[in-house]
Amino acid sequence: MDARSALAILHSWGFTHKDLEKLFLDWMNDPINVLESCLQWHMIDTPWMTSDRQSKILEKLQKVDQTKILHTLREKSIKIIIKWDPYYPERLATIRQAPYLLYVRGNLHEEQLMLGVVGSRRNTNYGQKILESIIPELIRSRAGIVSGGAYGIDAISHRVTLDQGGYTVSVFGCGVDISYPVSNSR
Repeated sequence: MDARSALAILHSWGFTHKDLEKLFLDWMNDPINVLESCLQWHMIDTPWMTSDRQSKILEKLQKVDQTKILHTLREKSIKIIIKWDPYYPERLATIRQAPYLLYVRGNLHEEQLMLGVVGSRRNTNYGQKILESIIPELIRSRAGIVSGGAYGIDAISHRVTLDQGGYTVSVFGCGVDISYPVSNSR
């Protein structure tokens, strides 16, 4: 197992982005050593975590199938990008609480001009018509689209972008291995 896979497993146990950053940036711990310590000794050496939170993480450790996580990462070609990697999106890194890990399928084109699209899950015909008229022009101008992965405006913006042969990034509120809603799995 490599360090990135160990980070994904620790994250699945309940270590937050902030926890992971503290563990591996401030404390210079090796993710594999932390993972093995949790498994072998059933302890987490993190002075900022309450004992109740540590117990919850250790309890979750018993329920998470590590093999399945590793299999999913490989099977779905999910790359793990760490905040300090050279290919971590530069603009994302500037936000106050930038995520420590990104789970990526496909390719990130940092240098590309991107337009964020936000809207209702219950889109109107007007909203759909506007996207269908604006997005093709943006694609011709070499802009990409960033939106969520939900129903409505999110799904329409991705569909129109893909139909036009454009570049689109979907930001998920769930794991990258989960298509939610299922109808948006394309």
